[in-house]
Amino acid sequence: MPTVTNWTVTISYRQLNNAMHLGKLGQQFVLKSKTAFEHIRFIGSEIAESSEWYAKKMLRDRTARREYFSVERNRRQREDLYITQIMDEEMMPNDPRL
Repeated sequence: MPTVTNWTVTISYRQLNNAMHLGKLGQQFVLKSKTAFEHIRFIGSEIAESSEWYAKKMLRDRTARREYFSVERNRRQREDLYITQIMDEEMMPNDPRL
């Protein structure tokens, strides 16, 4: 089970990696620098009808949560690496612990 600290839930890098594969959450992108943020540009938009897409979003979310908690419950491992540690130690993508 994830560790509870100051009323927030922290999960390990391993648990986050596993969670991102559940419920078809898709690929996630992070802009890590001011330069990267400055290079994004708006191309366009499409209308997403809430009557259609909200129900799909909620089903995907419920499915992912159910799968995550059934798989990860009480599964903390001694060598788990936490996101705060990754940030504190400024680990790079080629770090063997990742």
